[in-house]
Amino acid sequence: MRTEDDLHVEIIYSRPGDSWQVNVPAEAVARVLAPFLGRKRAFLVRLLNGWSKRAAATGAGVSVRTTQLWAKADGEFAESVAFCESVGFSTVIESELYRRALAGVADRGSMRALELVVKSRAPEYREKAQIQLDVIQQASEASARLVAGWQENNPTRAE
Repeated sequence: MRTEDDLHVEIIYSRPGDSWQVNVPAEAVARVLAPFLGRKRAFLVRLLNGWSKRAAATGAGVSVRTTQLWAKADGEFAESVAFCESVGFSTVIESELYRRALAGVADRGSMRALELVVKSRAPEYREKAQIQLDVIQQASEASARLVAGWQENNPTRAE
């Protein structure tokens, strides 16, 4: 079982013009990838490189649903997915967002597109109204599942 210290990622935001540094201990990455081979490892490596889950799954030659089933069946794989997704997001997407934001007008290319990617993948970057809608949607879905489960266990009788 991994501890949080095993998966520590240090992100250093420096001055404009400097490169962003995301320090990920090689040992942590090796521990995350070591238990998995083939398509599972290919999927995780793509996540480490900042790919979305859909793109990583396609690149590894599997469906998103397959990766969800793998994660559901294997807790260690689920933890590895979360770690790789977090590292990939920090190293590629988030660092590029900060670089462009601080670069000034000279390098603002496709900032809106990058902003949309960031908001779609990280709730902390979304507007509050967007987050509230997500919470309402999740609550509505949970409520529907509860009602459906109750109805299955308590069928009404025609008299």
